[in-house]
Amino acid sequence: MSLYRIYEMLLNEYGYQYWWPIVDHEQCLYLEEYTKRERTEEEILEIMVGAILTQNTAWDNVVKALKELKKKKILEKEVLKEIVISELSETIRASGYYNQKAKKIKELVNSLSSIFQNQWMKLKSYSLEEARNLLLSIWGVGKETADSVLLYAYGFPLFVVDSYTKRIFYRLGFLNENTLYDEAQTFFHDHLKLDKRLFQEYHALIVEFGKKICKSRPLCNECFLKVFCNFAKLASIDAH
Repeated sequence: MSLYRIYEMLLNEYGYQYWWPIVDHEQCLYLEEYTKRERTEEEILEIMVGAILTQNTAWDNVVKALKELKKKKILEKEVLKEIVISELSETIRASGYYNQKAKKIKELVNSLSSIFQNQWMKLKSYSLEEARNLLLSIWGVGKETADSVLLYAYGFPLFVVDSYTKRIFYRLGFLNENTLYDEAQTFFHDHLKLDKRLFQEYHALIVEFGKKICKSRPLCNECFLKVFCNFAKLASIDAH
């Protein structure tokens, strides 16, 4: 069972996700047009903020926080640089850990504004290694956050490894239970074409599958991958 075959099965089940950003504060939609052009400065900002908001929380909570930021017209560089932590924290409360995340957002916006004089598209001209190291040097930005920004905002071909990825591919037998981030990412890079669109869709589909089927307590009876899944086989044996 290849990684690409699993991608095809996920895609057949859920269709293209077209992540990200969301369209506006009234609805949460992702558009096919995102696959045909580069992100705008405004979209890059939303992706960066969203990548921080998604730390240790479900994506649905991130959407709620992003909608509030857009509704209150806070999701703008200059506003985020000037806004007080308490107001930003309250606006993103739905995302959880909101005080810490507000500080991280301020640090990221201020750091990149200082480095690039607000012209964040300049990061696109960096090599992948340079861009990743720069983001990782900013307080509050870890590997998953940096790679989400680089993949979705700038189109660098980096596979994003999150808790869903580790859980699902451990159960499917591809990863060990304690596989580290870099090891898991290298595994995907070694077994898939290094293609940003593939990586974007695959990651989004993994999240969808993790939310709907392969939860902490998985719905194995509803799973279209269970025939390949070590966890589902063991669960079936235990049930008998």
